[in-house]
Amino acid sequence: MTQPMPTPEGTFHLACWTDKGPIRAWFATLWKEYMEDLYKLGGDLLPTDNNVKNFRHLFDGYTTGELDGVCVFWTPAGEEHPAVVTMGGEGFRGGTKWDKKCDTIATMWGVYVRPQYRGHSLGFGAQSVGRKTLLEQGFTHCKTEVMTTNEGGKGNWKDLDKAMDIEVLGVCCLATLEE
Repeated sequence: MTQPMPTPEGTFHLACWTDKGPIRAWFATLWKEYMEDLYKLGGDLLPTDNNVKNFRHLFDGYTTGELDGVCVFWTPAGEEHPAVVTMGGEGFRGGTKWDKKCDTIATMWGVYVRPQYRGHSLGFGAQSVGRKTLLEQGFTHCKTEVMTTNEGGKGNWKDLDKAMDIEVLGVCCLATLEE
């Protein structure tokens, strides 16, 4: 029987506007890596600079307080650059807020763990820190998509389901259209 790998030492921290210089660049780097991985798994969102810029607008909104939401990083001990990111909160497109049925549902945009740190529940940990902040901001539910081709992501979602008493409101599916 193999022994589980020890969890690497590191720190979870919330992004805030006061450290916007490096943290904003680190977010863009990690989010681009996340989008590239997601695209390789069959995601439809292209990992372009324009799409990263759109997510950076959300990041800016969450870190300035313009939008309710959170961005959580995990940084390995002794390192300057984060290796894990997750972000969630109000959703908006092009700087406008959507009118919707319930303003207490947060959108979890994703979680990314660099390959060398996967398998240690760091994505789960980052989402747990984010969940606490979202609850403090008045959100009662969150919605997200999980790629069925991402085994680690599916396991993370199942763990979150147990830990957070999540009510599954629906599943986002992609079907091939045929005549």
